[in-house]
Amino acid sequence: MNQRNCLVLFLLLFCVASLSAQSQEKRITASFIGISLSEAMCLIEKSTGYTFFYDATQVRVEQKVSLVCKNERLSAALVRMLNPIQLSFEITNTQIAVFNKQKAVCHTDIKVRGKVLDERGEEIVGANIIMEGTNKGTITDLEGCFELESSFGATLVVSFIGYKHQKIRVKSGEPLWIKMEVDAIALEEVIVVGYGTQKKLNMTGSVVQVCRQQLESRPIQNLSTGIQGLMPGVTVVAGSGLPGQDGGTIRVRGVGTLNSSNPYILVDGVETGTMNSVDPNDIESISVLKDAASAAIYGSKASNGVILITTKRGKSGTPRISYNGYASIQKPTMLQDLMSSYDYA
Repeated sequence: MNQRNCLVLFLLLFCVASLSAQSQEKRITASFIGISLSEAMCLIEKSTGYTFFYDATQVRVEQKVSLVCKNERLSAALVRMLNPIQLSFEITNTQIAVFNKQKAVCHTDIKVRGKVLDERGEEIVGANIIMEGTNKGTITDLEGCFELESSFGATLVVSFIGYKHQKIRVKSGEPLWIKMEVDAIALEEVIVVGYGTQKKLNMTGSVVQVCRQQLESRPIQNLSTGIQGLMPGVTVVAGSGLPGQDGGTIRVRGVGTLNSSNPYILVDGVETGTMNSVDPNDIESISVLKDAASAAIYGSKASNGVILITTKRGKSGTPRISYNGYASIQKPTMLQDLMSSYDYA
C-alpha cells in the first residue's frame, strides 16, 4: 500500500469516527415556554439522564427559559435555551456544567499592591485591607505596604483604629496610594473631669461616663436608678421602694470611709447632696471619678468617689421644640352595692 492510499484510508476512518461521535450524542425532545431554569434543568435531566452542575452565586435559576425541539442534539438545544440569558455550558461525559461567562471574565484575579498613609503622609503599620464581602485580606507591613490577590472590579476596605474606613475599587493592577482620614468622633470624645473637660484619648484616671442617649432610652423616675447597671464599679443599692422614696444608695468602689459612704455629687459644678432632685430629661452627661486622683481636686470629700452631672445647654442653630405628654384615666373595675344607712338601721 502506497503513501497515497494510506492517507485516503486515514481520512475515511476520521470521517467515520466523527459521524459516529455525532450519532452517539444525546438527542432531546422537549417543549416548554416561560418556565424557570431550575424546572427546565429537572425536565432535561429526567429525559436524558444527564446531571447539571452550577455555581449558585453566578447562575440565577429563577430566570425564565423556553425550548421547543424534536429529536435535536442536546448541545444545540442547550445553546438555544441558555444564550438568551447569557449563560454557557460544557458537557463532560454525562455532566453538564452551566456558568456565566461574563462573571468569569469580571472576576479574574489580579495582584494589587499599595501603601497606606496617615493624614501627615507617614506609613501606617498594621492597617487592615479586606476584599468586601469576603474573608480575604491582609495587613500592611513595617513600611505601610501591602499586597493582595483581588478580583477585577472588587472593592477593598481599608481600616485602622482612629481612622475612617476607606473603600477603593480595583480597576487595574497599578499601585494604590491610600491616605487615611482621622475619625474625629472616635478621637475627640470629651469626658467631663473635675477641672473641666478632657479628650478620652488623653485620659489617665479612672473615669466612666453615661450620656443622655442611654438615660433617655430607659423608663426611669430618678437618676440613681437610671445609672444602675451602666457603670462598672458603681453599685446602686435599691431603697425601700415606697412612693416618694429615693431610688437608692450609690456606692463607688465600695465604702471608703467610716463616717459616710456617699459619693461627692456636683451638678454643673455646684455641690448638692442628692442627684434625684435633677430631672433626668435635663441631663447631658454623668461622669464618675472612681480613683484616688479625684482627691487631688476635691480633697477628703472625694474619698467615696465623685459624681459630676452636666445639664443640657442651649445650642446654636434652628430652634427645636419637642413635647412628650402622657394622660391616663383610672376607673374601678367593680363597685360594691352597699346597704344604705336606713336599711342597715
